[in-house]
Amino acid sequence: MGIFLPLLWFFLLGFPAMLWPSSAALAGFFDGINAMYSFGDSIADTGNLIREVNNPASSVFCRLPYGETTISTFKKPTGRCSNGLLVIDYFALALKLPLLQPYLDKEGNFTHGVNFAVAGATALDISSLQKRGIKFWGTNSSLSVQLEWFRKHLKSICSSNTECKHKLADALFLFGEIGGNDYNYAAFGGKPLKELANFVPYVVKKIIDATKDIVEAGARKIVISGNFPTGCLPVYLTVNKTPNQEAYDEHGCLKSF
Repeated sequence: MGIFLPLLWFFLLGFPAMLWPSSAALAGFFDGINAMYSFGDSIADTGNLIREVNNPASSVFCRLPYGETTISTFKKPTGRCSNGLLVIDYFALALKLPLLQPYLDKEGNFTHGVNFAVAGATALDISSLQKRGIKFWGTNSSLSVQLEWFRKHLKSICSSNTECKHKLADALFLFGEIGGNDYNYAAFGGKPLKELANFVPYVVKKIIDATKDIVEAGARKIVISGNFPTGCLPVYLTVNKTPNQEAYDEHGCLKSF
């Protein structure tokens, strides 16, 4: 694009430790932010999945203990995959912005941004996963679908590309976590680790391409978080439990993942 864009990239991609930029690199990054836009999965979904039509997978998130520590605030579970607030909520609170409302909330107030994240979402399109023999469950709202929602939203608030770029220049864009479910669906569908590793580049490319799309639309401040250390997740530790202590690292996580 010929110009330097102050983008903040956090690509974790399953590494065992998080790489944070220096305080100098962060200086001024969060100044003047007046809106937030979120893309991702259950780590960031504030209520989109439960609003998807005919989606039985969403029902559990409408019941306690989900949301039990925020009942006094919301009066009911909100579809967050948590007993309380999410990281994205704390971003909003720190920036003194309203908590992001889900795009599928027909009565939502999107003055200060929108949450497009959907629990269970994948980075790759569902058709791409199916071609690889990977079954999925939960939602069809992959990253491409979320980007389409974003484009529709822009049409509702901007009359031109120039106006959109102006509106988005001071917004914070949060990508992630997204891509973890691509690997989860493959792993729990019986795919070998080697096959999972082979399509990591496709997942990464999808996220990069999506980032380029929002930069083209006018985004200037972007945070991209990657996948968690998969071998440390309780579900993987439970399903792949082994008496062989050599299979675990010093943190008790499975080395193979």
